[in-house]
Amino acid sequence: MLTRQPGVMWLINHTTLRAFELEQFKHFGVKEIFLPKTFPYDEGNLSASITYALC
Repeated sequence: MLTRQPGVMWLINHTTLRAFELEQFKHFGVKEIFLPKTFPYDEGNLSASITYALC
């Protein structure tokens, strides 16, 4: 039987949400979190940012 650690691709680069949502993933046992390094710059992404902290 193959056992894998759960992983997730977190597509929301919202700066404020990242502060606590990523910790929730870790709390539930997620070991791999993939964050996009690019996003479209428009009015829907004004509070978005990129982080390399989890690399």
